[in-house]
Amino acid sequence: MSEKPLRALLLLAALLVAGSAGAQDWQQLSPVQQQALSPLQGQWSTLGDQQRRQLARRGEHWGSLTPEQQALMHQRLGRLASLDPEQRAQLQQRQQELHALPPAQRQALRERFRKLRAAPPETRRAARQCARGKPLQQAVECLPP
Repeated sequence: MSEKPLRALLLLAALLVAGSAGAQDWQQLSPVQQQALSPLQGQWSTLGDQQRRQLARRGEHWGSLTPEQQALMHQRLGRLASLDPEQRAQLQQRQQELHALPPAQRQALRERFRKLRAAPPETRRAARQCARGKPLQQAVECLPP
């Protein structure tokens, strides 16, 4: 086989391996990743390839987290697992909108969320109710100033 077809074949094989490596089946995750992502085990096959790749990357860092951080991660993943596909899609949309904001706006929004976390439960509940189903720019108006 000449050199050009061999290179093309090797490149194709590398691309196929790289493309399938991120979108793993549950059994292909390392034990550390499986432990980290265990709240999502039941829904793993229903998640999109991109989301599985992102979660698998986050699961690689499980061992470096403190027990408190691990508990928080499991709590958040449990909430994610309890969402129906439509709610997950809305969450992904909100995250994309958030990442598209300029850094100064993101920082201002983080401040407002910190204030909301410190607010009484009734205030947090009212803000959640107000923001539900709204695009990010409208939902921001539901946060305390």
